Amino acid sequence: RCRYNRKLLHTMSQEILGDPKYSACDPDIVFEDMEVMTDFELDNLCRASLPLNKYKLDDDALLDSGKLKTLLPLLRKHKDNGDRVLIFSQFTTLLNILEKVLTLEKHKFYRIDGS
Repeated sequence: RCRYNRKLLHTMSQEILGDPKYSACDPDIVFEDMEVMTDFELDNLCRASLPLNKYKLDDDALLDSGKLKTLLPLLRKHKDNGDRVLIFSQFTTLLNILEKVLTLEKHKFYRIDGS
């Protein structure tokens, strides 16, 4: 995690109590839960909770990854060639990130996952 530091997490753990879903929670427990979350998971929490909405990451921050900076030009190249690309992952979190990125980049995709 590099976008949300401990000080910000502490502030967020206090502010989330304004959300009816979290109003009865102990902010220290919420802070502990937040500490183990990734930037992507914290961003999703911020988007789902109105009091934390101001802490959500902008789209550029979501795309600020060395792996994505390598992947996106490759996808554009294959798309321009009329090729189709298949990406496998056993990690649903990675698929969630890719789904968001591909949507932002306006790539058509079809996601298949399940148990």
